[in-house]
Amino acid sequence: SLLEKVGNLLEYKKIRREAIQLLMRLDPQKSVRNKKEVEKIMNYPLIRNEKNGMSAAAVMEGYFTRLQFRNIMEDYAGTLKAVGQLLNFIESNYSKLDFAEYHYAVALGDMASSQMALGKYKEAFLTIQKYRPNTIKSLTTRDYVFIVSYIFETNYCLITGDFKRGII
Repeated sequence: SLLEKVGNLLEYKKIRREAIQLLMRLDPQKSVRNKKEVEKIMNYPLIRNEKNGMSAAAVMEGYFTRLQFRNIMEDYAGTLKAVGQLLNFIESNYSKLDFAEYHYAVALGDMASSQMALGKYKEAFLTIQKYRPNTIKSLTTRDYVFIVSYIFETNYCLITGDFKRGII
């Protein structure tokens, strides 16, 4: 059983590595050929259905793979849906996951970014505030959240014209 779970996780990691390699070579014009390659990976049974993951780590690999593709293809509505599912998964499996704080922070960042891209500025601002919990234990994650959340907030202030808040 353990060997099956490890094999399953390695299969997810292999697909994710393939996905990252594809994303690195996509052309900026997002050609039809690229979209077909993206759809091919998105349609892998392991990626399409999280029930195929045999461990929390494997399922999370699948979620992050889908999320990466939605982001790169500028499918922000799809990204919001995928990140919502990912956040629910992380929250319900927090104790089973390695680096759960960091993955949660990255997912919130993707959520705020997609909300901004869709013009949902009030929601994005609330997400940015949610992004800064005082309970983060990992120093690396705390630094990441500090830097990235202030970048998001600065972008929010620039886009919405809330310069008083931006100055602060």
